Amino acid sequence: GSAGQYLASAKLLEKCETGLSQNSASLAVDERMRAYALSTQNYIKGGELETASRNLERFQKAFPDKDLYFISGASFIETMESILSQKQPDAFAKLASLNVNRQLKSEMRRMHYWKRH
Repeated sequence: GSAGQYLASAKLLEKCETGLSQNSASLAVDERMRAYALSTQNYIKGGELETASRNLERFQKAFPDKDLYFISGASFIETMESILSQKQPDAFAKLASLNVNRQLKSEMRRMHYWKRH
């Protein structure tokens, strides 16, 4: 549970991806996507939100039109965009349509409510 361990893990996973050559870009796509996702989550857990945000952008650029899904069925990309405030739903309908888990939606509703009142 230490922030330093999460950051060390995130950096190691990120280094694996950046060490690949251009010719390797089509190899082991699923594994690379999961490693990118885990590094993004670990940057968040380590408190480096700006780095996590940049890493998410790299994920989307490296794997266009692809996403991962948590066991709950929630979208990795939409969840990370919401946590990192890259996607700020300004209306209840937009929030309801996000493919994120119920706990995150509940927290976002609470934040939205208090911003308005």
